[in-house]
Amino acid sequence: MRTIGPSRRHSLAGSYDGRVDPLEGYQRLIQYWGVMFDRRNELATLDCMNFSLEQFPEVLSVAEVAAIQRIESGYASPDGEPELGELIRRVELARLLRHSPDRGAAHRALVARAGTGCGAGTSGAIMAVMRAILRLPPERFPRANRSPEAVFVVPNYPVCAAQLDQLRPGLTPRYVHARRENGYLATYDEVVAAVTRQTVMVALTYPSNPAQTTYEGTGADELARIVRFCQAEGIFLLVDNIYQELVYGPGRRFEEVFAYADGPDYVVKFYGPSKDTPFYAGYRIGYWFGDPRLQAGAREGLWAAENSANPTSMAMFAMALLFRTLRADDAPLRLDDVRHLETGVFGWGRQVDRRACFDALSSARLFERFNRRLDHAEAAQRTAVRRVRQRVEELPSLAEVVNGDIGNVCLIRVDPAWFDGSDVDLFHLLADHGLAVLPGNAFGLPLAAGEAWFRMTLVHASIDTLLERLERVDAVVRTARG
Repeated sequence: MRTIGPSRRHSLAGSYDGRVDPLEGYQRLIQYWGVMFDRRNELATLDCMNFSLEQFPEVLSVAEVAAIQRIESGYASPDGEPELGELIRRVELARLLRHSPDRGAAHRALVARAGTGCGAGTSGAIMAVMRAILRLPPERFPRANRSPEAVFVVPNYPVCAAQLDQLRPGLTPRYVHARRENGYLATYDEVVAAVTRQTVMVALTYPSNPAQTTYEGTGADELARIVRFCQAEGIFLLVDNIYQELVYGPGRRFEEVFAYADGPDYVVKFYGPSKDTPFYAGYRIGYWFGDPRLQAGAREGLWAAENSANPTSMAMFAMALLFRTLRADDAPLRLDDVRHLETGVFGWGRQVDRRACFDALSSARLFERFNRRLDHAEAAQRTAVRRVRQRVEELPSLAEVVNGDIGNVCLIRVDPAWFDGSDVDLFHLLADHGLAVLPGNAFGLPLAAGEAWFRMTLVHASIDTLLERLERVDAVVRTARG
């Protein structure tokens, strides 16, 4: 088995075992990224989730938001719920009403009961919720047990599975290996087959990463059956919807998990702005929304781990959430909307004058500028997905690309007729020629000969530059075969 790490090249992950076989997905990501992002290796990358300032507009800047209302840096609530909870509930209700307006009464009742909170990105929110689940006593959570298990779906970005090291001893993973023919999305039968009497949680991500496919059409029936199964069995269903805003194409409906739920019990949704809103990744904020039994435990966990939310992050997140909701509903900004900015998001001591804030937003036309910039950014991402798909079809050594017209990443397979090694072998071959890819095994794809998959991100450089690097991959693979 090939190795990565400091024995071969400069690495930021030198403290980890370089052998790929025994490592978990997140540790593999750290290993690869440690090599890819160390500039001493001088590698041209095909994977980096950071947006390029040369290619994308900053849809909202701190300076623009602070010009509306000064931001007071300092301590805040541990989970952001007092400041952002009402706005999060408005966002989720608007999304549910958009999905199924005929169920308005049920949606309003669900949102009124649900708990919510924020963390340092969706990862922080997920960690807090997973900890809270494991701390629920049997009288509040009948499935609580001394040998709890969690069901994870692969291939996927291992944000949920990454928490295992923090939650051990006491949480054992069971994996659903989703199939290509299902868009690498778990089916109802696969989830049920993985569940045991010790299962306390099931984690889903849709749209998925790196495949960028989602439950829709007949697939929505699979999602509905999974939701109803988990609620009936008393198993927590954790759903990461971080790419929910980037489902492209007219007439497509994003399938809201709570549209299929009988109340908020045993279901938790996560969302953050880092993948769909240019230059929001560094603010490290995301929210959870769902089962109210988790509120106190999640808050306590965040207090211990993070101490308090960041007012700058909260202010930027609040503005983006409010604007995105108005944008999706094709509604103008109204005076009453400003009430969601009066809850302390600008800092503990900042008092917001509703009329003055509304007048400043209107005068700056910040909502309109947000829309124009986001239109530009999303059009560029849609174009990049289309052009990568076209180029993969043209390049001899590349067999297929998986992306359901979603988001800003794609999953690419090298044709085994041209390259019969593993994706670790591909990683080293390309690195020897100055290129860096993120191998599919980091997301849970099989580490096997003839299964060389890699993820490609579409936002960290111009699409012309990325296509040129993709052509270099093809040239290296074909030359190596000789």
